[in-house]
Amino acid sequence: RSGGRGDRDHGQRPRCALYDCTAIDASDPRQRVTAIKIDVENFERLVLRGARRILERDRPLVYLELWDTDNRQECLTLARELGYRTQVFADGKLQDFVPAQHRSCGNFFLVADGPPSESAPVTDDRLAAATGRS
Repeated sequence: RSGGRGDRDHGQRPRCALYDCTAIDASDPRQRVTAIKIDVENFERLVLRGARRILERDRPLVYLELWDTDNRQECLTLARELGYRTQVFADGKLQDFVPAQHRSCGNFFLVADGPPSESAPVTDDRLAAATGRS
């Protein structure tokens, strides 16, 4: 369903729509996935769960917006379980997320730790791909 903050009809009640959804893992891409951008208005945990196989296999950089809700905690817990560390862009650089310091941050990068050995380092190209900037 749609009905997030941006889905308003000029101050009137939210519009709703039904969409067919498919787990990212069901798409079975032939090429290695290097970056994923997620912006689904507080349903990020569902997207991460549906991409678990690709997250484990390809170890892509993940860029997502997380409000300070239970969804954020579920996403960060799942990321840790999958061997990802959480970073934020603050003071002009990527930094490990420290809740007490970065509570107001809403944009997060999940960066794969360690194996598999083909896990690519975070580069300007991967950041641009994940954020949609070129």
